Amino acid sequence: MVITPKPLLKSSFVKSLFYFLIIFGLAACNTSKSSIDSNSTFAQNKAFSLAQPKFRVDQTLFDQSATFTLELDHEGTELFYTIDGSEPTRKSRKYVGRVSVYESTKVKARAFHKEFNPSPIIEQELFKIAPAMNEVKAIWLTDANEKYPGTGSISLTDRELGTMNFSTGNAWTGFTEKEVFIHLISNQKTEAKNLCLRVLENHAAWIFAPIKIELYADGECVASELFTLPDQEQTASAKFLSVELPETHHKLYSVKIISADTIPDWHQGAGTKPWLFVDELFLY
Repeated sequence: MVITPKPLLKSSFVKSLFYFLIIFGLAACNTSKSSIDSNSTFAQNKAFSLAQPKFRVDQTLFDQSATFTLELDHEGTELFYTIDGSEPTRKSRKYVGRVSVYESTKVKARAFHKEFNPSPIIEQELFKIAPAMNEVKAIWLTDANEKYPGTGSISLTDRELGTMNFSTGNAWTGFTEKEVFIHLISNQKTEAKNLCLRVLENHAAWIFAPIKIELYADGECVASELFTLPDQEQTASAKFLSVELPETHHKLYSVKIISADTIPDWHQGAGTKPWLFVDELFLY
């Protein structure tokens, strides 16, 4: 009987080739995975935005000048800002250190980084107080709520800005009246361009900004400004609401602050009176 030997060489070659292909395939997968992981990490970075820069100012209401600083502690971050109300871009002024301003302005700043999306824009208004304010006297004509009496009329012109924690200190004066009246008296005719009222907005505490401010002189309404109620809850903040003054200036103005009749329907307090909180009234 003749026994035919098996083709061992051919079988060994096929097995070797098979294992080689497996090993090569695994290596290719690892290389591909490494590339994907690298791209994925970059994509994830790009999916995240930088935090807002920290804004610090020596005084929000100033006579001659105010100085502010910006900060964001993240390596490779660059800060850019504007002082004309426009949106900051990489072509705006680059922040390199403390900045001084000498006129009323709205500062806007934003952080940029090559591996992240830009930060949200932070903005802050700074006001150069009209010289006439040194001689102006403000008087409440409407009684404050007994829970939040503030410090009387002096709180309107003391330049002490209330914090978001309205329940501590005496900077804020609270009202539940629909209309609140203030007299603004000066020994000389003012040459300011605007009247500004600082109010609190804290919807969680049922505190809303007014819907209108009217300015009266000699019994006649000489200026007014409307403000829109939000259609959903907003983050608590202090707002500066301005009314442009008429060209003919007066020594006595009466200010009427008008709140909404009731809290909007979207709020849990819908149908009840909103709170009004005020802490400063000034000309600039």
